[in-house]
Amino acid sequence: FYDEGGKLIGVQGRAFSETAIRYITLKQEGCERLWYNLDKVNPKETVYVTEGPIDSMFIPNGIAMQGAGWIDVLPEKIKNSNVVFIFDNEPRNAEIVELIGKYVDDGRSVVIWPEQINRKDINDMVTSYGLGITIKLIINNVYSGLKAKMKYTTWKKV
Repeated sequence: FYDEGGKLIGVQGRAFSETAIRYITLKQEGCERLWYNLDKVNPKETVYVTEGPIDSMFIPNGIAMQGAGWIDVLPEKIKNSNVVFIFDNEPRNAEIVELIGKYVDDGRSVVIWPEQINRKDINDMVTSYGLGITIKLIINNVYSGLKAKMKYTTWKKV
């Protein structure tokens, strides 16, 4: 993970097999949140924010917020950008459902996955549907405001 100026501020490792610890993250002291690809993102284009680095690698102008969570303040580089948040497709996960609802209530743009999509994340969708279809799914399912509230209400299952 690099800061907006390209300085290394953190590293993360991920296990790809079943282990007790799936992720290990080290970050510079005083750094609250790590943002993957923040140093390379173009703030003049739509910025797509995923939960994790692997999903963000599939998305043009994608970055990752290193885990699902509430973001009070965006990094300076993208605070005036058109930002779209993409959470995993987990309509039965109470934590994710609550978090997406909070983003919707705050007026932010979010991807709300179509009901017929039963893959958990972008990585799974790319594997199943291909990159082109996954990108189209994202672009065609960005919602904010009242439309987001309506779609969110029918998407969630908890």
